[in-house]
Amino acid sequence: MYGESEGAGVALKGMQPGSLSVVRVYIAAPYPLRRNAVALMKALEDAGIVVTSRWLKENDTLADEHACNDLDDVARADLLVALNPPEWAEKGTGGRHVELGYALALHKWILLVGPRTNMFHYLSSIMQVDGEPIVLHVQSLARKLGWQR
Repeated sequence: MYGESEGAGVALKGMQPGSLSVVRVYIAAPYPLRRNAVALMKALEDAGIVVTSRWLKENDTLADEHACNDLDDVARADLLVALNPPEWAEKGTGGRHVELGYALALHKWILLVGPRTNMFHYLSSIMQVDGEPIVLHVQSLARKLGWQR
Protein backbone atom coordinates (compact mmCIF):
# COMPACT_ATOMS: atom_id res chain seq x y z
CA MET A 1 0.00 0.00 0.00
CA TYR A 2 2.97 2.31 0.56
CA GLY A 3 5.97 3.40 -1.48
CA GLU A 4 6.80 3.43 -5.17
CA SER A 5 7.08 -0.31 -5.49
CA GLU A 6 3.49 -0.68 -4.38
CA GLY A 7 1.97 1.99 -6.61
CA ALA A 8 2.06 5.14 -4.52
CA GLY A 9 3.86 6.98 -7.29
CA VAL A 10 6.15 8.87 -4.89
CA ALA A 11 9.18 7.91 -2.88
CA LEU A 12 8.38 8.27 0.79
CA LYS A 13 10.86 10.09 3.01
CA GLY A 14 11.50 10.03 6.72
CA MET A 15 12.07 6.75 8.45
CA GLN A 16 12.61 4.11 5.82
CA PRO A 17 11.22 0.57 6.04
CA GLY A 18 13.50 -1.72 7.95
CA SER A 19 15.10 0.99 10.11
CA LEU A 20 14.29 0.20 13.74
CA SER A 21 13.82 3.31 15.80
CA VAL A 22 11.25 5.20 17.83
CA VAL A 23 8.24 6.05 15.72
CA ARG A 24 7.32 9.76 15.63
CA VAL A 25 3.67 10.60 15.00
CA TYR A 26 1.84 13.85 14.27
CA ILE A 27 -1.88 13.87 15.11
CA ALA A 28 -4.11 15.98 12.86
CA ALA A 29 -7.69 16.47 14.04
CA PRO A 30 -10.51 18.99 14.05
CA TYR A 31 -9.64 21.50 16.78
CA PRO A 32 -12.95 21.01 18.64
CA LEU A 33 -11.92 17.35 19.05
CA ARG A 34 -8.68 18.35 20.76
CA ARG A 35 -9.57 16.35 23.90
CA ASN A 36 -9.91 13.19 21.81
CA ALA A 37 -6.57 13.91 20.15
CA VAL A 38 -4.93 14.49 23.56
CA ALA A 39 -6.29 11.13 24.77
CA LEU A 40 -4.84 9.48 21.65
CA MET A 41 -1.51 11.25 22.24
CA LYS A 42 -1.35 9.88 25.79
CA ALA A 43 -2.19 6.35 24.60
CA LEU A 44 0.49 6.51 21.89
CA GLU A 45 3.08 7.84 24.35
CA ASP A 46 2.16 5.10 26.83
CA ALA A 47 2.94 2.64 24.01
CA GLY A 48 6.41 4.19 23.53
CA ILE A 49 5.52 6.26 20.46
CA VAL A 50 6.72 9.87 20.27
CA VAL A 51 4.03 12.42 19.42
CA THR A 52 5.38 15.58 17.76
CA SER A 53 2.10 17.57 17.92
CA ARG A 54 2.88 20.59 20.11
CA TRP A 55 -0.65 21.88 19.54
CA LEU A 56 -1.80 19.10 21.87
CA LYS A 57 0.76 19.89 24.57
CA GLU A 58 0.53 23.66 24.87
CA ASN A 59 -2.01 26.38 24.29
CA ASP A 60 -1.94 27.74 20.81
CA THR A 61 -3.74 30.52 19.02
CA LEU A 62 -4.38 31.56 15.46
CA ALA A 63 -0.91 33.01 14.91
CA ASP A 64 2.03 32.61 12.55
CA GLU A 65 4.18 31.09 15.30
CA HIS A 66 1.72 28.27 15.98
CA ALA A 67 1.10 27.55 12.31
CA CYS A 68 4.88 27.30 11.78
CA ASN A 69 5.15 25.01 14.83
CA ASP A 70 2.49 22.72 13.37
CA LEU A 71 4.31 22.51 10.03
CA ASP A 72 7.62 21.85 11.79
CA ASP A 73 5.95 19.14 13.86
CA VAL A 74 4.54 17.45 10.75
CA ALA A 75 8.01 17.56 9.18
CA ARG A 76 9.57 15.93 12.29
CA ALA A 77 7.09 13.03 12.23
CA ASP A 78 7.43 9.72 10.40
CA LEU A 79 3.68 9.20 10.28
CA LEU A 80 0.68 11.54 10.29
CA VAL A 81 -2.45 10.17 11.95
CA ALA A 82 -5.43 12.09 10.53
CA LEU A 83 -8.58 11.87 12.64
CA ASN A 84 -11.46 12.24 10.21
CA PRO A 85 -14.72 11.38 11.97
CA PRO A 86 -17.72 11.06 9.62
CA GLU A 87 -19.58 13.87 11.36
CA TRP A 88 -16.69 16.24 10.51
CA ALA A 89 -16.64 15.55 6.77
CA GLU A 90 -18.30 18.91 6.04
CA LYS A 91 -17.12 20.82 9.13
CA GLY A 92 -14.06 22.51 10.50
CA THR A 93 -11.66 25.24 9.51
CA GLY A 94 -9.42 23.03 7.37
CA GLY A 95 -6.25 22.95 9.46
CA ARG A 96 -6.15 19.14 9.49
CA HIS A 97 -6.47 19.13 5.70
CA VAL A 98 -3.53 21.53 5.34
CA GLU A 99 -1.48 19.30 7.66
CA LEU A 100 -2.39 16.19 5.65
CA GLY A 101 -1.49 17.96 2.40
CA TYR A 102 1.83 19.10 3.85
CA ALA A 103 2.56 15.53 4.96
CA LEU A 104 1.78 14.33 1.43
CA ALA A 105 4.12 16.96 -0.02
CA LEU A 106 6.86 15.75 2.35
CA HIS A 107 6.17 12.13 1.33
CA LYS A 108 5.21 11.09 4.88
CA TRP A 109 3.31 7.97 5.81
CA ILE A 110 -0.39 8.70 6.57
CA LEU A 111 -2.95 6.77 8.57
CA LEU A 112 -6.46 8.11 7.92
CA VAL A 113 -8.81 7.26 10.79
CA GLY A 114 -12.35 7.52 9.49
CA PRO A 115 -13.94 7.59 6.06
CA ARG A 116 -12.30 8.84 2.90
CA THR A 117 -14.06 12.17 2.32
CA ASN A 118 -12.07 13.77 -0.49
CA MET A 119 -10.15 12.61 -3.54
CA PHE A 120 -6.74 12.92 -1.85
CA HIS A 121 -7.80 10.32 0.72
CA TYR A 122 -7.82 7.80 -2.14
CA LEU A 123 -4.10 8.13 -2.84
CA SER A 124 -2.46 4.73 -2.52
CA SER A 125 0.04 6.16 -0.02
CA ILE A 126 -2.74 6.66 2.55
CA MET A 127 -3.79 3.76 4.73
CA GLN A 128 -7.43 4.10 5.82
CA VAL A 129 -8.90 2.48 8.93
CA ASP A 130 -12.36 2.82 10.38
CA GLY A 131 -11.37 3.67 13.93
CA GLU A 132 -10.33 2.10 17.19
CA PRO A 133 -7.92 0.85 18.30
CA ILE A 134 -5.74 3.54 16.72
CA VAL A 135 -2.67 2.70 18.80
CA LEU A 136 -2.78 -0.88 17.52
CA HIS A 137 -3.10 0.37 13.92
CA VAL A 138 0.00 2.57 14.39
CA GLN A 139 1.95 -0.27 16.01
CA SER A 140 0.91 -2.71 13.28
CA LEU A 141 2.00 -0.30 10.55
CA ALA A 142 5.30 0.37 12.36
CA ARG A 143 6.00 -3.38 12.59
CA LYS A 144 5.02 -3.92 8.94
CA LEU A 145 7.53 -1.25 7.93
CA GLY A 146 10.19 -2.63 10.26
CA TRP A 147 10.19 0.47 12.47
CA GLN A 148 9.49 -1.50 15.67
CA ARG A 149 9.80 -5.11 16.82
